[in-house]
Amino acid sequence: MVGFRDKTAISTFGEFLYKRRLYKNKKTGETSFFLDELLGWP
Repeated sequence: MVGFRDKTAISTFGEFLYKRRLYKNKKTGETSFFLDELLGWP
């Protein structure tokens, strides 16, 4: 885990802020947000 990042999203109920973890693959160096991938968010 690299750290946390905040992101703002807009829904039908209004704008909300959520935190997500940034992960880094030690072998390839690629980073990803598993929460965004799970939810299918860009």
